[in-house]
Amino acid sequence: MAYYGALISDLLWADPTTDEQGHTDYEYVVNKNRGCSVVFGRHAVTNLLNNNDLMSVLRGHEVQYEGFKFYDWLDQGFPQVINVFSAANYCDKYNNKGSIITLDVS
Repeated sequence: MAYYGALISDLLWADPTTDEQGHTDYEYVVNKNRGCSVVFGRHAVTNLLNNNDLMSVLRGHEVQYEGFKFYDWLDQGFPQVINVFSAANYCDKYNNKGSIITLDVS
């Protein structure tokens, strides 16, 4: 598997860009919201997926008000990044939904 520095080694704290098209000024941008790690966009994810024969990055650790968010930056019909957040009403202050994901590999 090819090495993609910030994205592979730091998926826990790295966050997808909030830009709906997945644009970032650079492949990795300092994550000012967390105070650590990076923000990544479609360029970094596309390279990671294509060079490692992967379909998507499935991640958590970022509050989502609907409990999940799909990032289909390339309009391929399947998201390049799936964010799932299971903790409903996180810290009794976000009023967010929680979700889980199930995979059928048959």
